[in-house]
Amino acid sequence: MNRFIEMLKELFEDGEKKRLENYDQSITNRKDIIRYENIEYGEDSIWNTLDVYRCQSLEGKVLPVLVNVHGGGWIYGDKKGYRYYCEALADKGYVVVNVNYHLVDSAYFPKPMEDLNEAMNWIYENGQNYLMDIDHIFALGDSAGAHILGAYACACSNAEYAKLFSFSFIKQPFEAIALNCGVYFTHINEKKTDFVRMLALNYLNLENIEKVKISDERQSEYASKIDRFEFIKYINNDYPDTFVMSAQYDFVRIHSASLASKLTQEGINMEYRMYSSKTHKLEHVFHTDLNLPEALLCNEEEIRFFKNHTL
Repeated sequence: MNRFIEMLKELFEDGEKKRLENYDQSITNRKDIIRYENIEYGEDSIWNTLDVYRCQSLEGKVLPVLVNVHGGGWIYGDKKGYRYYCEALADKGYVVVNVNYHLVDSAYFPKPMEDLNEAMNWIYENGQNYLMDIDHIFALGDSAGAHILGAYACACSNAEYAKLFSFSFIKQPFEAIALNCGVYFTHINEKKTDFVRMLALNYLNLENIEKVKISDERQSEYASKIDRFEFIKYINNDYPDTFVMSAQYDFVRIHSASLASKLTQEGINMEYRMYSSKTHKLEHVFHTDLNLPEALLCNEEEIRFFKNHTL
């Protein structure tokens, strides 16, 4: 992994550390959440693990499922950094499944999509043991996690897109999804030096190809991977209902706007929110900061969107 990517990992880590350090015990030491941690859902005991959370006051009740796919530029992050966020979601009446997946350099696109598919299979096979209502499954992801979830939902709803991959997808597992501050293109407006592109090319294992003259065969591989990565063009009217959000100072907000436009074009039941505030600078994945009132509002609005599907 090159030094630039290492620096980005350090930046992600510093940001997450500051956010978690600002939480008080009302967030970090909740006694009302039941936790099942480090459950293996696949063959890799390091990467294929998940946690399950549910509210203690709802013990014994069958509840809808909410799957979380964390962000981190495909190079950083894990379920641990999203624990408190997921516990807050469990408090809304869901069994929350918080998923780990392979990061670069352990694997590359589309391995995280395959991991998510394995996690979904685990839910269908084991959900009854945790009183999950597998007829009502929702999911959310942010940043790179929004891309993984968005592309996975596309493959589950479009057979032509699914054929581009070497593994089989579950058909239509989600009632609705939320895609938060997502990245959906390797670049926009040909800004090829932008670091989002560098992250995406690392995830696609193409970063070195751009630096050398390549054969026609390798050029075809390059184009094919980028085509599969940019799944928006494959969205059809079978795509699940979707809540799309970004923020005033989200550096990839144009990606969310493009996704919302495509969903509208295909007639998908969707909500698109661009959050702003007079008192706080709302940046990329602001919604995970449980100290921000705007984050709590965003999360409440996403839960409302989901609950409208379960009434």
